[in-house]
Amino acid sequence: MTIVANTVSCTVENGVALLTLNHPPVNALTPDLLADLGAAFDHLAKDERVKVVILTGTGRFFVGGGAI
Repeated sequence: MTIVANTVSCTVENGVALLTLNHPPVNALTPDLLADLGAAFDHLAKDERVKVVILTGTGRFFVGGGAI
């Protein structure tokens, strides 16, 4: 299963979900990213096959903090 939103993508394989923040250049926590992340977690919480979620980010930074 693959979930793709504007700022988040997710793949699930063998019970492991890899949830990736994709909001260049520093994966800042914007309202859009937080909404996409929440929707992805809601979807994963309903999938009984998912046992583990790994949260990562694209580029050099996991997350650059809140966008102010």
